[in-house]
Amino acid sequence: MLAEPVNSDVQQLNFQLNEANKRLSKARGLLLAGYIDADDYRTIKSDREKKINRLEVLLDTLGTSNTNSELFKKGY
Repeated sequence: MLAEPVNSDVQQLNFQLNEANKRLSKARGLLLAGYIDADDYRTIKSDREKKINRLEVLLDTLGTSNTNSELFKKGY
């Protein structure tokens, strides 16, 4: 039963990670199309990369936690 909430958390984090990457990609497109300048793009990129890094750390933590709990259940 422990795996279900963790799986739900992983799905939510993956969704958020995907959305952050989409926004970064959209900002890149806006820069290339000339709708935003380089300074605005750098600000957006910095914010998105921070969020992406935080989400990746959380995913790694959940993945490690889930792996450790599965190993414990199996007696390793």
